[in-house]
Amino acid sequence: MTRALTVRSYVDQWLSGEASPPPVVELIGIRLIGYTEGEGKAALPAGKRHHNAMGTVHGGVLCDLADVAIGGAVVSTLNEGESFTTLGLQIEYYHGVVESLLTATAKVVKRGSSVVFCSCRIEDAEGNHVAQMNSTCLIRKPRS
Repeated sequence: MTRALTVRSYVDQWLSGEASPPPVVELIGIRLIGYTEGEGKAALPAGKRHHNAMGTVHGGVLCDLADVAIGGAVVSTLNEGESFTTLGLQIEYYHGVVESLLTATAKVVKRGSSVVFCSCRIEDAEGNHVAQMNSTCLIRKPRS
């Protein structure tokens, strides 16, 4: 992403195929499905290449999937020229995954003038609640 391109414009171009996804998203194989006001959705066809030593999808991969969905939710709330950065995140894992299409649905819980609180639910193809992540993001205002 270039500095001249706003975060929201970049995400819109990424969704339309006019821009490449961020390298880490491409490496893992995550797909941003889209965003609407206060919500973001991402998916990952998880399999062996995402496994840890125990033969299940690595927790960091699930964290990245949730982070992409949360990014979409936060982007949907940005005003012209604003960007954001993650201040912190907390994730809980409920169900191991060997292979499945995973879907992450993120929602903005509250947006203040400088901080956004989000939650994200990850489910497998059978509807099992795989993980839950909460994230706090800082809104970065445009420089004058």
